Amino acid sequence: TDNGTGDYTVNFATAMQDADYTANINGVRSSSNRGICPAIDAQASGSVRFTMRRSDSASGEPDDQSTVCVSIFR
Repeated sequence: TDNGTGDYTVNFATAMQDADYTANINGVRSSSNRGICPAIDAQASGSVRFTMRRSDSASGEPDDQSTVCVSIFR
């Protein structure tokens, strides 16, 4: 789910038994060489919400990515 600029939620088709899992998040912005810093905002048994933030900005403003990769490990 795209919640807004740089703000995403991955919803699981089948919920985990709890929120004790690891989410690995990475992204690519093809139009620039800006660094990104993913941050998990909420982690639940049925979803993980995260923000992709610019690392070249003092305020770390949210930034959309052309590709976002998420892997979940339990």
